[in-house]
Amino acid sequence: MYKLTIMLVAFFIGNDTPTKDVYIFQKPIYESYKACLKDIEENYDVLNYYLSQQFGHPTRLYHNQFYCTTDKEVMDLIEGAKKSDVSI
Repeated sequence: MYKLTIMLVAFFIGNDTPTKDVYIFQKPIYESYKACLKDIEENYDVLNYYLSQQFGHPTRLYHNQFYCTTDKEVMDLIEGAKKSDVSI
């Protein structure tokens, strides 16, 4: 039986191209959307700061976007971007 795995994906807003810079968290992974969303809600400031650091912006001023998604949805996004010539 296939077990649904939910991962955390973030779009970095700091460079004014929110669909260009995507960060996929390798860990943690979640067993439900609810658990993932709860983690974002409880740890938004830490996640936001970490993401800013990853993109070379040591600031918390950007309101980055975090999403809970499946590996298939991420692959569909990447494949769609390849076909439409959009950078991800």
